[in-house]
Amino acid sequence: MHRLYIISMGEATGMILPDDVMARFGASKGDTLCVIEASGCGYRLTMKSRSLEV
Repeated sequence: MHRLYIISMGEATGMILPDDVMARFGASKGDTLCVIEASGCGYRLTMKSRSLEV
């Protein structure tokens, strides 16, 4: 399990991801991650998918 920290960023809110979580996603600063509601068991964090864009 990893802890994600929610912080204030001026007028916005941000989340701090541990380096090992970022590495597992292959993500870096400026990338977009998506939160998807999982069927009955919370949420899933995933890399942005073009199929999710609106």
